[in-house]
Amino acid sequence: MPLPVHHLGLAVSDLERSAEFYKQFGGEEVSAQHFCGPEFELGLGVHGADLDARMIVIGSILLELVHYNGTSIEPYRARNCDAGASHIAFADHGLMHCNDDYVFMPLQAGTQWDGLSHVFYEDRLYNDVPSSTVTFAGAQRLGIETQAKGVVGRGVLLDVAHHLNVKWMAAGQVITGAQLDEVATAQGVSVLPGDILLVRTGWRRKFLNDGDGRAFLSEEPGLGLDACQWLSERNIAAVASDNWAVEAKPFDSAEQAYPVHMVLIRDMGMLLGEMWDFEELAVDCRQDGTWEFLLTAPVLKFTGAVGSPINPLAIK
Repeated sequence: MPLPVHHLGLAVSDLERSAEFYKQFGGEEVSAQHFCGPEFELGLGVHGADLDARMIVIGSILLELVHYNGTSIEPYRARNCDAGASHIAFADHGLMHCNDDYVFMPLQAGTQWDGLSHVFYEDRLYNDVPSSTVTFAGAQRLGIETQAKGVVGRGVLLDVAHHLNVKWMAAGQVITGAQLDEVATAQGVSVLPGDILLVRTGWRRKFLNDGDGRAFLSEEPGLGLDACQWLSERNIAAVASDNWAVEAKPFDSAEQAYPVHMVLIRDMGMLLGEMWDFEELAVDCRQDGTWEFLLTAPVLKFTGAVGSPINPLAIK
């Protein structure tokens, strides 16, 4: 039975006042391109529905991309968001005893998908859904459960940090569409409609090296507004990165907060994957020269949630 979700009701008046800013960076144009009728809630995930002929399954290498540890969600220990299973023993049936667990955790404090009800401006979520449909009782529309039948398809890793010959990109360094093209060409991989794009900045590696959760969360390299148009033109189904917000921070514009979130989620209907761990996958791709794979990253079916923790796997 799906679990209910209670929300904190964060104030977003600053985003509502920023509507014209987001529109001028292409949000209005791509929103019109991706408007799909009043009942549609899948977003760009629909582009991944017909990929059977292109799924790459070679051998049996299973690479975990998840970013958790046993007692805390890294690096969210800096936000006091400890999480983990508490273990209980119960049920005395003679010689037979049972163990079970329960979990208390934020749903978007580790490896995750941001859902389509996660952000909004001008009182509208993706596909012109009123923002008032998200209440303390959860998202009545565009909840993460609408993605529960599968975020699975052809995944492509673009290792920008490796292409730049750095361990990790600099904080605030912006990735453009032209740069994504350059990396894809250098790797010899095509980015096709319906792909789930993984963008490696090396920021997770920096966290593993420094162990500083607060520094990890304060700023980061990532996608800029220019990359939004690039993703739209290629009909990418979803995008994920090894940083905590996908986009560069300080933001690509000093004027407004999370402009890439606004365009990709609110205007285009694209899931954003945050805090993924690409280190093992990147090494494997460099070794075999294959940067495409079957990617499976289903959500947990929390009815009305605006995002979900996940355990993504790349299968080659």
